[in-house]
Amino acid sequence: MQLYNSTQDEGLDSSDVVVNTDGLKHTIQAGGKVILHPGESITIPQYRYHTFWAEESRTLVGEVSLVNDDNLDNRFYEQMDRFTIVEEDELPFRLLVSDYT
Repeated sequence: MQLYNSTQDEGLDSSDVVVNTDGLKHTIQAGGKVILHPGESITIPQYRYHTFWAEESRTLVGEVSLVNDDNLDNRFYEQMDRFTIVEEDELPFRLLVSDYT
C-alpha cells in the first residue's frame, strides 16, 4: 500500500504519514509503502491518499468504514469512475445512501 497525506487543496502532501497497523503506530515518508501480510490490518485516517495492490499473488481485501455518501465523502487524486453503470431491471430491494434524493 502506498500512502500520502492530502493538502488542503486535495493535492499530494510531502509530509510524513502516520497510520496504525494492528494497533501499532507507524510513521512513513510521503509516498512510502506499507506491506501487509495475511491477517494484518491497517487503519487509515481521513485525508490520506492510499492505493493498494497484490505483488506476488491474488489478494482478498476488505474495507470497513463509517457510513458515508459515496458522492461526497470519497476523494481520488486521479479522476476515475467510481462505479460501473448498471442498467437496472428490477426495483431495489435495499437502498444505498446514494439512492436517496
